[in-house]
Amino acid sequence: MKKIICTLVFSVVLFSFSSLQAQKGKPTHRLYEQFYEFQIKQITERLALSHDKEEKFKEIYRKYTDEIREIRMNGRHFRLAEMNADFDKVLATYFENAKKMITIKERYYEQFRTILSPKEIWWMYKMEEDVADKIKNRVKEIRGESKMF
Repeated sequence: MKKIICTLVFSVVLFSFSSLQAQKGKPTHRLYEQFYEFQIKQITERLALSHDKEEKFKEIYRKYTDEIREIRMNGRHFRLAEMNADFDKVLATYFENAKKMITIKERYYEQFRTILSPKEIWWMYKMEEDVADKIKNRVKEIRGESKMF
């Protein structure tokens, strides 16, 4: 039953994402909030956090995801605007953003570590990747895009 509910919520988020993409061409703040809520629900359920730990985790995780999102969005705008330009600049920006992401993860690791074990933090990162991959693949499927590129 739990798996069915998770699948249903995941489908709603994907449907919202594809609908908003088709309407406006880019994700909105509302969509980001839906994605965040879905992701935080998946992580806290998987880690089976107590109410106190969950509240502390959500506070830290919100700040963490906001910083990560800002870097991703800045990199995305640059890549889309400059793809026909100098690829040295595109790659330099890519590498700079990757360094920023690592710095953020290292900084927040210390904060997450006050609540979670290293194993739980690893699972958190793994679940983030898994959810993001599922959404990307589903959006590509809806759009009829190839999964190769």
